[in-house]
Amino acid sequence: MGLLAVESGLALDDAQGLAAMISQLSFEFAWVEGELHTVVNGRDVSGLIRTPTAAMNASTVSKVGEVREALVALQRAMGQRGGVVMEGRDIGTVVFPDADLKIFLVASAEVRGLRRLEQMRERGQDGVLADVVAEIQARDHQDSTRAIAPLRAADDAVQVDTSALDVVEVRAELLALVRDKMQRS
Repeated sequence: MGLLAVESGLALDDAQGLAAMISQLSFEFAWVEGELHTVVNGRDVSGLIRTPTAAMNASTVSKVGEVREALVALQRAMGQRGGVVMEGRDIGTVVFPDADLKIFLVASAEVRGLRRLEQMRERGQDGVLADVVAEIQARDHQDSTRAIAPLRAADDAVQVDTSALDVVEVRAELLALVRDKMQRS
């Protein structure tokens, strides 16, 4: 939403304009060469939404009640069939509070900054680690202190600290949690 608002010239706090924009959106997810892509209104925005600026813009628009309501409804509709894995800063507390398994990933801002910088470089973008870390910390603060659906772990979430893990180790840890949950269900 933040990306689309900026591209459309909307203020990130324009509740009416953002609500009108949401009513026109179509979201799809597609696997392309083994990677999940986000497609909005027929356009692949995957690379555009994974930048520090896009993350902060998403955080800013998420403070608007009308935006949150519409996006929560959209996410719930996506998950109605079950068997869904979804990530987001309020998925376990607001969107799917009754989910079978909730996992809350954590890592230090420095580690997350290094990971984000690596993603940026893979896309040919430059960045400075200190700036990326500062942006991550600012977004964390903004999301955890917002009035509507603040960032926090659900009481029944399994917290996994990924600071010292690579992507293969994180995947293995998450799959082990899923398998354990499935065996107990």
